[in-house]
Amino acid sequence: MANISTLLENIIQPARGGMAKSLAKYVLSLGFSEADKKRYVRLANKAKKGKLTSVETQELDDFLTANDFLTIIKAKATGSLDNGRN
Repeated sequence: MANISTLLENIIQPARGGMAKSLAKYVLSLGFSEADKKRYVRLANKAKKGKLTSVETQELDDFLTANDFLTIIKAKATGSLDNGRN
């Protein structure tokens, strides 16, 4: 069974590059807000203690999925800029 990260990598194909330079630069500027970063840290710390509610577990999973997406799309952007494929 494929997980979401694998599916995203198969769709986005970060190693292929091919993103326009302006889009690649924009993608590299994307990220979590400070409030979201703080919330993630609180959830991660609570998870380490085994004290997440089911709603918090889903919220943390959503953060991790969004982070996976950002990591993959930023890899494609970086590769696009490094390889001059635009």
